[in-house]
Amino acid sequence: MSIASIDKIRENKNLCLASLKGLDPKDFTQVTAGKENEFNIKAFFAQLTELLIDITALTKSPKKFAKVSIHAERNNMATQLSYLNTAISQHHLVNMSTYYEQLKSVVRLFKSEFSKEKSTEYED
Repeated sequence: MSIASIDKIRENKNLCLASLKGLDPKDFTQVTAGKENEFNIKAFFAQLTELLIDITALTKSPKKFAKVSIHAERNNMATQLSYLNTAISQHHLVNMSTYYEQLKSVVRLFKSEFSKEKSTEYED
């Protein structure tokens, strides 16, 4: 069963991954990223990649993901991924950081739901 919002998340996530692979930290004049400059550029790119891998895991089973999310959340995630891809393509580090943080907060909630579901399965 195909769920359009999840398909869009996957599509946009794949675009982000492809765009990220084309980045070279040497192309950036800034040496740090994040709202508090908490990452060096290489670490920030690694964190972005890790977040995209988490999104891959969340959307691996569309039925499970649809069960723990609502349509508006999925559409928001797809939109944020689209914005992130644009920021990556434009080498706009501030926007990359903004969309990274927005996506990370949403993904964290879903990872928590998946963890609860896993622990319930183990208890049964």
